[in-house]
Amino acid sequence: MQANGLAIAGESADNSVAAASRFWADFALRHYGRDPVEVDAPPTGLAVSPEEFFALLLRSCAGRGRGPGDPRVRFHAGQRQVIADVADFLPAASDDSVDGYFARLEDQLDGEPYLLVVERAQVVSRSIWKKAATFLAGLYEAAGILPGDVELEVFVGRYPNTVPGIHRELSGVFVSMVQGVKDIFVWPPAAKGLPLETARYSQAKASARRLCCAPGRLVYWPARHWHVGECPTRPTAGLHLAVLEQQPSVEDVLGAAVGELESASGSAAGLPWPGATTHEVGLPQRYEEVLRAIAGSFADAAVVRDRLVAEWLRRRTGLGFTALPPGDSECAIGEDHLVETDSVLPILLADRDGASSWLAADGRVARLPSTPALTRLIDLLNSGEPVSARAALALATARADHDVVQRTMSLLASWRALKVSAITR
Repeated sequence: MQANGLAIAGESADNSVAAASRFWADFALRHYGRDPVEVDAPPTGLAVSPEEFFALLLRSCAGRGRGPGDPRVRFHAGQRQVIADVADFLPAASDDSVDGYFARLEDQLDGEPYLLVVERAQVVSRSIWKKAATFLAGLYEAAGILPGDVELEVFVGRYPNTVPGIHRELSGVFVSMVQGVKDIFVWPPAAKGLPLETARYSQAKASARRLCCAPGRLVYWPARHWHVGECPTRPTAGLHLAVLEQQPSVEDVLGAAVGELESASGSAAGLPWPGATTHEVGLPQRYEEVLRAIAGSFADAAVVRDRLVAEWLRRRTGLGFTALPPGDSECAIGEDHLVETDSVLPILLADRDGASSWLAADGRVARLPSTPALTRLIDLLNSGEPVSARAALALATARADHDVVQRTMSLLASWRALKVSAITR
């Protein structure tokens, strides 16, 4: 079937890697960063069940905060943002479901429109973060670039229009609905004379493109496109994946690790998606240029390079997400355990300086002593098959190597990039 010009396999499509690869190749060529699109039954997506979504809502609202790794919550009643006693309007376990939450709000607000927005929702659910990161990995590979920051957002409510009316962001957005149907009206970046910061924009809708967001359908609009959402009659619930379609600045690259720096580039081109192997750092040429530009400002250029490499590997393996689900405490892995890779991308192990190596997975990075046993371990784990810890530890012939292999497995398990289970006899 066709969906607004994007050819997909239709009802017979499966969720195979090959089908997803074809989908992304066509999407990257014809739509990414260019034109809005809506696709029915895509071979890859962000679909979650209503039960998973409600659990995500509860954890996000319970964990809300102001820190860089916390979910951020906004609630609007009518056109007003609720500041005081906002918890009164947030989901509660006693609601039992998204429908139960809707029913409570309809009664609590006497039919007044409402909108709950949660930003950085990915930090409270590894399973949903992993689904979103796997989704983006296919896009990045097909598009050949790694964009800037990524956040998973939740939109829940019944509202005549998103606040503050017609607006735009630097991020492109993918929408996957869980319940209900809503419309997104979209205008190109060059559109002139649009009524902004007002709910009185109905006449402008004649020149807009209407995107219908519904369960089972993937909707996308690029960065800088003017847009407004509407679901005035029935409540809806959906996931929005916001992808900053702009390369990171020097500040983004180095962050607080090396202090404030003046941006050396205003280019909007993305970083190249690495064609490197799982044993190569694959540092982009842009990072090399940044290193040369700032190394003279620091006493030790090697320290600057380490910080650049670490940031790059976090971004590369974490798929650009601004914050990650928390890890676990390190656990002792014994010979009676079975381990299996659970990372989005293959675990990366790359040489640092001959004596040490970089280890990276799911947005986390460490430095470890270099040893042939470590390389063999990562290759074994990346095979995708369950591996007995006994067999993994047998890769090391020296005691020091044995300790490195054991520590590496424990570290990966704490990152939740490695599943650990007891061997059943």
